[in-house]
Amino acid sequence: MDKVSFTKEHASKLVFSDYSVEDITFKLNPNFRFDKPIKIDFSIGTEIIANEESKDAKVTLHCSVFENAEEKNYPFTLNVIISGRFIFKGYLENEDFKRFCEMNATAILFPYLRAAITNITSVANVQPLVLPLVNIYNLQKSTN
Repeated sequence: MDKVSFTKEHASKLVFSDYSVEDITFKLNPNFRFDKPIKIDFSIGTEIIANEESKDAKVTLHCSVFENAEEKNYPFTLNVIISGRFIFKGYLENEDFKRFCEMNATAILFPYLRAAITNITSVANVQPLVLPLVNIYNLQKSTN
């Protein structure tokens, strides 16, 4: 295996300064009946508020899991909103900053969203749900 010594040049210029879970809504479906394996049904939305001059951004991920649980015989409905603050340390054209955050900041924040969903479902006394890994590039490409 080839090894490379980590130097300042390898450090990301995008700094992840903070994150918070802004909203959690969990509703158990009391009529749920397990009669066959359930495919994970979820959607993700991204909102980016970027200050292109100061190169900082708030990136918010909205995730809905098992929408319309009672109609579709899902065990629950879960909505989570998580936000992160990012700062770019370096030079980047203003018009490229938001696009840079769409890919990189979303990819950094997504594991926190996955962990929150797993933890919420675990303490809700339902089968813990682990969202699959997501190709952020393809996700962003399909929303643009």
